Amino acid sequence: MRPILAVVLCVVILGGTWSYIQFLGTLSVGRNIVEEVDSESSYTLEITSTFNAASDDFQQSGLVIEFRGKILYESDELAAGVTRRIENVEGVKLGLNDFFVAVCPAEQVSNVASEFSLDNPNTETQPVNQSAIARAIQVKILEGETVLSSETVWSSAPGVVSALVSLNVVEQPAQHSSH
Repeated sequence: MRPILAVVLCVVILGGTWSYIQFLGTLSVGRNIVEEVDSESSYTLEITSTFNAASDDFQQSGLVIEFRGKILYESDELAAGVTRRIENVEGVKLGLNDFFVAVCPAEQVSNVASEFSLDNPNTETQPVNQSAIARAIQVKILEGETVLSSETVWSSAPGVVSALVSLNVVEQPAQHSSH
């Protein structure tokens, strides 16, 4: 009796699931087709970091900027405090546009004076691992000279500093000249 009950339950469950899936297939689904419209403006990205960046074994490049799933810009090195400009960014559409920026810090050890060096100029310098220092990158998106979006991302842990910067482009109303 139990094997028959198990077979009946399996048939009821599988049959119910199959009939539900068939029912969903008969429903008409309205699809919204969104046509992407290119923005007519010219956009510029500016990236500034507080640390030196360079490629390492895991990160192919010191600076990578991705836009719409493709690499927009790539560089092996980026010096601290130097602003890198990427002008005339193509493919910006009306609506939301996301830029992914990843900067890989160059691992280095530098010598800094101890806290007592101001009182005693003969104090020896001590090596400090740069991975223990907080880092930041600033990403700006400009239209002409107007800053549309600016984001600063801080990282206290060693590793790649990355940011997702969004730009929402809205359609400008038509300009009517009055006579």
